[in-house]
Amino acid sequence: MYKAIALLFLLFPCGVCFSQIDRQHNAPRVGDNVDYFRVSYPSVSVKDNSVVWDLSQSTLGRKKYTSSYILNGDSHDTLSIIESGSKYLCFSGTDAFYECGFENSHTKIDYDIPIKLYAFPMSYGDSINGVFRGTGNYCDRQQILTYGSWTSNADATGSIILPSGDTLHNVVRIHLQRRMLCRFYPMNNTRKLLPMVDMENIHNSLTDIDSLIISDSYFLFARGYRYPVLKYQTAHAGNQSDNVERKAYYCPPEMQKELPLDDENIKFRTENSNKVNNSTNGTDKNNNFKYTFSNDSYSRNIHISYTAESPIDVNAILTNTAGVVYRTLSQTGNISGSIDFNYSSLQPGQYVVYIKTGTETYIEKFNNR
Repeated sequence: MYKAIALLFLLFPCGVCFSQIDRQHNAPRVGDNVDYFRVSYPSVSVKDNSVVWDLSQSTLGRKKYTSSYILNGDSHDTLSIIESGSKYLCFSGTDAFYECGFENSHTKIDYDIPIKLYAFPMSYGDSINGVFRGTGNYCDRQQILTYGSWTSNADATGSIILPSGDTLHNVVRIHLQRRMLCRFYPMNNTRKLLPMVDMENIHNSLTDIDSLIISDSYFLFARGYRYPVLKYQTAHAGNQSDNVERKAYYCPPEMQKELPLDDENIKFRTENSNKVNNSTNGTDKNNNFKYTFSNDSYSRNIHISYTAESPIDVNAILTNTAGVVYRTLSQTGNISGSIDFNYSSLQPGQYVVYIKTGTETYIEKFNNR
């Protein structure tokens, strides 16, 4: 079982899929090199459209993991992704991005029924699913037969607070789950078994929870960046959900800004730069929006007062640093007003208040001692 779980962690290249993903802005490209660093596994598991992923307390690992996208064949739509000693064979179609197999020093898998990792376009709430099947070999000693089902859905949107303290908005999370069976056979037996594993048998065999391997991979894309800013994954045996393997990687956005000829995303970042003000007096230049933020630690009360030149909609969200939402308040069509949050019922710790006005978001942090 451990060997199968270790194999499953190899099945996910970095190059997977913002508020909307499309081919123009997010299809992996031949010639790109993207660097990732290990980070602590985020605790956010909620599915919502106002999630906060807070990496401000995260420390990046020293080791750099590079994903290189190289040509595999005559067409730029067929490419290989090289990372951590493994090569992933992929196909970038007009409507989706597919994984077709992978290989490394001890394992090789080719899918005759490939996996559609995500669709073009794909927006929050969209979901696709299907089955996969592949064969290969392990250490040139055993044949591998692997098959199962997959589901890919855009299940959350929100913001990421980066280790630098900056914030990226318009983030979408793509959740890719595989439910997989992995069989090992003597070299001469696999061909006899393959015809038995048809579409119906794949679905029926996934009821064997004791043999099943389940993996959940999450890819967070921010608008204006081609590749995931954050990705994290779990894998476990179907009957051992309390014994979970975890990994998480972070790609600093400034590194993606160095990608050559990425004109589509450069244009978006230039025209839609994030404007976040972390002081206690914020100003929105579009509507001269101004606010003050105060925290009365004795009464456990947050007070926000604001003014604007013309009527404006204001939304305020209280979360913990893991992104769990505790309070949401909104006011519409006012030129001035106030919003109060009482947090006396919350556990001690650090919390975040997001103040949203149209396209602008302001962030305030405070401690509940």
